[in-house]
Amino acid sequence: VSYTDSNGNLSLETDVANVASKTSTFNIKSGGATFQIGKNVVADQQLKFGLTSANTSNLGGASGNLNDLLGLDYTNATDVKKASAIVDEAIDGINKQRGQIGFMQGSVLKPTTEYLEDNLTAVAAAEGNISNVDVAFESSRLAREELLANNAMNAVLFNRSYAQFLVSSLW
Repeated sequence: VSYTDSNGNLSLETDVANVASKTSTFNIKSGGATFQIGKNVVADQQLKFGLTSANTSNLGGASGNLNDLLGLDYTNATDVKKASAIVDEAIDGINKQRGQIGFMQGSVLKPTTEYLEDNLTAVAAAEGNISNVDVAFESSRLAREELLANNAMNAVLFNRSYAQFLVSSLW
């Protein structure tokens, strides 16, 4: 059985003997991360970012990889030049990855973070406005209730005074 995702990032290999014994081995050749940059959890609002492995067997280039440095004869000028080329290619590889990380950080993650911080500030301001409106509404409702209660009290007092006037006029 063998599995590799569409980007070639994960490789899982096993055979029937390993499956039967319930053991398996797989190697991850590179890694990455998925960043949620939109409000909905859907593929077009996610950013997948991967880096190749930075171990000694992967760093290097056409001249070889860093593991090859162990087998070189440093008394031989040709091997010294090859070692220098391998180290230069490894440094170039690391610099490319650093550039990818910097691009991702500066062009995608930082602007997205700033946008979300601005939205958070706007939401906090809107909540403050809503709270102010709620206080104003409750204050006006309280004033209305006080006016109604005051008018009702005045009506009762007026009716009482009028009733006394009528009773006194009958005598």
